[in-house]
Amino acid sequence: LWAFITRGDAYNQLGLLKNDTAMFQIANRDFKEAINLSLYDFQKALSYSFRGVSYLLQEKNKLAINDFKEAIKFRENYYSCYFLIAKAYSNSIT
Repeated sequence: LWAFITRGDAYNQLGLLKNDTAMFQIANRDFKEAINLSLYDFQKALSYSFRGVSYLLQEKNKLAINDFKEAIKFRENYYSCYFLIAKAYSNSIT
């Protein structure tokens, strides 16, 4: 689980650095695998939030919002997800 999250985050960084959508796709696959492997609610919340950030970086705001909302379902006090939902909404408006 943690290897997928860490590797996914590294691919997100590469996607930003190289402006390469293929890197983001690999990251999203890793985060999906982390979601599937999660046994506990906090793990699911973390995995969804990481994938949400990946979508946010790709300007896929609706997908990001959906993932942040999923993360909150598993961990209601995940306050950074509330902030990131607001950020995604503001990105959609401008």
